[in-house]
Amino acid sequence: MIVPLISEGLGIASVVAFVIWRLTAKGTPWHVYLTVWVSWTMALSLVALVPVDLHIVYLKRCINHYEDIGKPELIPRRCPMQEWRSVGDVDKDIILQRWENALKVMWLTVYTVCQFNGWILLTFQSSYVESRHFYKYKRLQRALIENGGLYGGGALLGGVALFILVAMGWDMNYLVYGAMASSNALCMVIFAIFIGYGLAEGPRTLWQSARLRPSLKRALYLAYSHHKGYKDAAAELAKKMVDVYSLRRAASSSMRHHADKIMIMAAECPFEIADTFLMDPIRGPSIPTTPEEMQKAFLEKLHEIEMDLTHKQKMTEVDRWLTALEVESMLPRTANMVAIQTSFYHAKLIYLTHIDDLDPGVNGELRSASERKEREAAIDRQLQLIDVPGSAAVRHALTHAISKRNNATLRANEESEEETECVMEAASRSMVNPQEWDLARLVKLRQGIYAANRKYRKIKKKFDRAVVEAILLEDTACALDQVSATQLVRAFLYNDESESGWPGFVCPVHRPFEGSWRLQKEVLWLIGTAFLWPFFKMGLAVLCAIGSIIVLWSQTSLFPGVGNILGGASEGSLLLLSICWKASVPPNCIDPDGDASDWKLWDPFQVSPGVSVQLVIILHLFYICSLGYFTLLRIKLFSMYEVVPGETDSFSLLFNAYVVCRVVPAVAHNYLAMVHEAHETDSLEVTSFESVFSAMGRIPFLGSSFNEVLPPLMGLTFFLALSNALCQNVSCRLPRLDGEAHKTEAIIQEGVELVDVERRRYEKSSAISSTIRKRVADESEHGGGHGGSRRHSTEGGVLPASAKQTLLNFVHKARGIVHGDGTDSRPMLSDQDSQGGSVLEMAALEATKDGNNGTTRPTWSKRIAQSRPTNGHDNGGGVGSFRGANGGGSKHLRHVSEPPKVSAEAVRVQAEVNANETRRGSDDEVVGGAGRNGQKRVMRQESLERSAQQLLMDIENI
Repeated sequence: MIVPLISEGLGIASVVAFVIWRLTAKGTPWHVYLTVWVSWTMALSLVALVPVDLHIVYLKRCINHYEDIGKPELIPRRCPMQEWRSVGDVDKDIILQRWENALKVMWLTVYTVCQFNGWILLTFQSSYVESRHFYKYKRLQRALIENGGLYGGGALLGGVALFILVAMGWDMNYLVYGAMASSNALCMVIFAIFIGYGLAEGPRTLWQSARLRPSLKRALYLAYSHHKGYKDAAAELAKKMVDVYSLRRAASSSMRHHADKIMIMAAECPFEIADTFLMDPIRGPSIPTTPEEMQKAFLEKLHEIEMDLTHKQKMTEVDRWLTALEVESMLPRTANMVAIQTSFYHAKLIYLTHIDDLDPGVNGELRSASERKEREAAIDRQLQLIDVPGSAAVRHALTHAISKRNNATLRANEESEEETECVMEAASRSMVNPQEWDLARLVKLRQGIYAANRKYRKIKKKFDRAVVEAILLEDTACALDQVSATQLVRAFLYNDESESGWPGFVCPVHRPFEGSWRLQKEVLWLIGTAFLWPFFKMGLAVLCAIGSIIVLWSQTSLFPGVGNILGGASEGSLLLLSICWKASVPPNCIDPDGDASDWKLWDPFQVSPGVSVQLVIILHLFYICSLGYFTLLRIKLFSMYEVVPGETDSFSLLFNAYVVCRVVPAVAHNYLAMVHEAHETDSLEVTSFESVFSAMGRIPFLGSSFNEVLPPLMGLTFFLALSNALCQNVSCRLPRLDGEAHKTEAIIQEGVELVDVERRRYEKSSAISSTIRKRVADESEHGGGHGGSRRHSTEGGVLPASAKQTLLNFVHKARGIVHGDGTDSRPMLSDQDSQGGSVLEMAALEATKDGNNGTTRPTWSKRIAQSRPTNGHDNGGGVGSFRGANGGGSKHLRHVSEPPKVSAEAVRVQAEVNANETRRGSDDEVVGGAGRNGQKRVMRQESLERSAQQLLMDIENI
């Protein structure tokens, strides 16, 4: 039995470590990991000791029974002890005594650690973590002050109780056990509420999760609820960062004495706030000067980072400009923002200069009122050529925004340099009064940043999970409606992807299977997801409902008088009856004074061999603890506490740990009461738990008799939760204990709209990812395997005819670019773009595909890339990933598919755009503030011409 017990302890410790690793957010202190792991392991070990303790008690009663009736020869067969002799081959009484002594030490150790951690260590540690002071000794001081009231109140009550005990001449042990009984009684009340809610809601939630439509409805509701929550959390976080941004600008001047603390707070922000710009629909990128502009800029940055992290999409300058138009309500509500951004990106319109060049009046022409219609018609015609989706109202709004932006730019260029310097001076002026910012206020601001960042990350994580679940359920329902059993059979047996078969499951959040057995895997996945897994959960829900009835009935049997009415040795405890199936010993399973000769339920007066008795008890405790933990995660009694996988903060972990440490001893005590092993009087055959804490059980009202108070509380909570579930489809609306709102049709419809928007983004990123995987697979297939050097040369140094023709087409495009005759059909790019590919690069990459079996040879494009500036902080540069408290992060690249083909009319329009670009560059060299922009354009044009000339020389050499 030692080996199973040690294995059980190691298994509990390993599972707890894995769960903590999955739940914890990045940046959690190591001491939080350690204390939470110890607390959870000890609490679960406390539950694991109950089966061993009860098993030993049943063996003792079995042995005593056969010794009392004078049949000791039946003991080895009816009361087997082979598993317990691992401590030595000695007498059975000595073996049991050794195990009892070991269990007493284990009970005392585990119970003491749980009480100490739950009431002292973890509460102190949570105060220390939440303090967020810049100095550690100040954190310790703050934790002592916050917990001093609790500790002082406990000491005062202990002193009063000690005085009463001394005056009455009672044993001093009652002081310690009285405090333990008081805490145990309080936790029993919490346990009764938790279990009562879980008994009704747990099986119902499991059953509903097996049904497709209710699961989809709940996912849509959660998407709506979390979207609203994370928008509010983002606004709160941006508001806090405004103060940090103002302090950051003043750190080198008026706030120099707190510069180190300000830089610590700036590093704990989700991104580098000093590099944040505001995208204005009219002025373009600008430095925020007012608190309102700062908050708006931070919200834009948060959205940009989340687009990068969630959908792996870099936002270009045009994407940010379109988002600013949407925020300022300059676009119709029906505009499909994702599709509009995609159309602009595919047309290689990445920077605002590309958008400006769509306007024929970009250089100041056509400014009169009579020429306005001609100007807007030209912009609208170009928007149609790049296939901007939406109605005419959408194109009219974009046309108006483009012309309005160019007019504002021309007016800004006409302003004097003095006015520009005044604006820059206002932007750099500090808005912080040093007299108002002392150390206490800085600490409070740091606490606010930490709390707002934590709240935002949690709600955003839950929103993403709800959206992914909703999209997957929608596509699963659609697949079930469209496919038949015959089609699935044909697809599985014959790989039939035609209309008579099935092409596979298509979903942007589900990665498709690959390989020769792809379609078979898709069919098995759909059958398992849509049929087998739901049936399994329905069966499990039925078993859980039966278990809930058993636990509630056993709990009810503790109420005074109910056990006598039900009668029998078990007094109506169904949990005890299930144990008696494996350990039928008196007095709880069989009446020792009754006649057991005609007993039919089980073989009386025996204990089953092995660990079958313990397995039954473990099953009971596992179900009860699962319901309690389900309620702890579901019920909204504590708004500051929330467990989110991957984003659970230190305070939530510590809160969870000390609730578990406080409640689990009450669970063990209540379970012993339900199986009639919690006694207030001495007995010869009691559990080791009762032997150690017998004085606690004899405390008036707060001892074992307090279990009689729990059935009404548990029953009331159970019927409230059950009534709430039954009344969801009728007019009456009872208050929900989990804090969720009732799912109305309006809420569900808004959830559908939100999920549709996110679906388009996931579809875009899924298409890009599938294209990349396909290209990588082709390269690995034709390029010489993994890690090997790819060979792109052909036999004899002669290119195939198809490659020669492609090169000739590329020469034609390159000559058009060099000589400026507008031959190229795609817009000319600036010095960099998000993929690093210009017209020349795309043509160069296309030129080598046919000659190398579809693989890509990036030799020429590397030369172009090396001739370009590589500064990642230009317009449309990289976006830093979301950083937590540690400031760590990575960067993601945005990948796009091949650029679309453009018609001949688009070629003519592009030639006009190139001509306008050349004229604008020459004009900007003369105009004051815009001269620098003209010089940059001329330098870019010269760089492109040099690159094209070099490419022509390479082609001619080939």
